[in-house]
This record gives sequence, C-alpha cells and structure tokens, in this order.
Amino acid sequence: MKALFVVISVALTGLLASCSKDYECVCYEGGQEKYRYSITDQYDKGAKEQCQAKQTTLGGSFKCAIE
Repeated sequence: MKALFVVISVALTGLLASCSKDYECVCYEGGQEKYRYSITDQYDKGAKEQCQAKQTTLGGSFKCAIE
C-alpha cells in the first residue's frame, strides 16, 4: 500500500511540473531593453499580472511585457 502511495505522489509531482511554463518579462525604458525577468507560471495564470507588477514597481516610463 505504501508503494502505491509513492507511485501516485511521484506521478502527481511530475504532472504539476509539466503544467508550469517559464516566461520572460522584458522591461523597456525609452525603447531600450533595461531589465529581463524570468517568471515561472503554473497553469498559465498570473505571468502577465506578475510582469505588470514589475512595471508598476519600476514606475516612470518603463513598459514591461511578456516575450
């Protein structure tokens, strides 16, 4: 019974890992790239919001977008 639990746990962990993606949040100022952040996002939710939060944090004339 314990072996079955281990197999299920490993399978679920692998499934969750395969659902996450890496995105690049690139921030520009005056048309030139200034910062590049790597964002790991599970289930394709939140990467855009995290990137916009970087833009808000930087402020000023920075524009950030997922590439």
